[in-house]
Amino acid sequence: TTEIYTLSLHDALPIYVERVLKFREAPTVADAVKRLLVEKEQKNLRVSTLRDLRHRWEKFAETFGARKLNEITGEELAVWLVKQAADPVNRHNYRRKIGTLYRLAVKRKWTAENIVEQTERPEMVEAGVGILRVEQIVKLLENADDHGVLPFAVLGLFAGVRPDELKKLEWSAVNLVRHQVVIGPKIAKPKKQRILPLNDTALVWLATCAKKRGRVVVPDNFRKRFDAWRKAAGINFRDWPKDCIRHSFGTYHFAAYNNPVETARLMGHVGLDIFFRHYRALVDEEEAKRFWALRPAADDAEKIVALTVNG
Repeated sequence: TTEIYTLSLHDALPIYVERVLKFREAPTVADAVKRLLVEKEQKNLRVSTLRDLRHRWEKFAETFGARKLNEITGEELAVWLVKQAADPVNRHNYRRKIGTLYRLAVKRKWTAENIVEQTERPEMVEAGVGILRVEQIVKLLENADDHGVLPFAVLGLFAGVRPDELKKLEWSAVNLVRHQVVIGPKIAKPKKQRILPLNDTALVWLATCAKKRGRVVVPDNFRKRFDAWRKAAGINFRDWPKDCIRHSFGTYHFAAYNNPVETARLMGHVGLDIFFRHYRALVDEEEAKRFWALRPAADDAEKIVALTVNG
């Protein structure tokens, strides 16, 4: 049997006011997305962050654009998330970004609640980080200067500077006398200044390529030069883990010094949770010693700089 529920006008009126009339001036999803993206563009977000946000919000607007945010149910959103991404990690990222959209909408009184909270968070298995072996790093350093990426490689591998930060970094921020590199708030990922020490390995390599002024990473055709560099080192794209240069720094640093607090600090992590999930016991101490002992060869006659592993 089918049960039929009826509400009196007295009971229905408050619901109608709360769910419909209260948001009659709210924009449609398509308009809300456009307006909020303009605001995000003015906040000086990283290009990659803004691109990802735009992609996911506009996908949401493709489906629900003509409706208002308060009209969409948690069940509808859950179904949409599954259709967008079968992979749990990708679905989790969609869920986070739509959650951001709804949080901003709630603040502007375009809707009463964040319906993302009505959906289940996808279960994900942490895969850990991927790093480069010392033999691969040797090949990368041998070929880096030929492709104009030696400073990028050195500061990423031996100082842990993020790739997006390196692309904006000026040589004026690299001080070989003080043995430090300053990641200013305008380019730092968390928008907070970090001062990173330059160890002996980084200093020796930087002495071969540092300049007085200009960008550390020449922007012209960087992606093309980066891919050519990786191929010259004999590393296929499928064998290149995400963020492997920076992750290699963190892994080899911890293996050599066994100081999780310092390694996490140098990598700009807040707390030790991320560190303990990813960076423990990936390489042993002997392998770390080989990494930190890498030096340019004394003989400069060769076009490709050869390497020696001391100790």
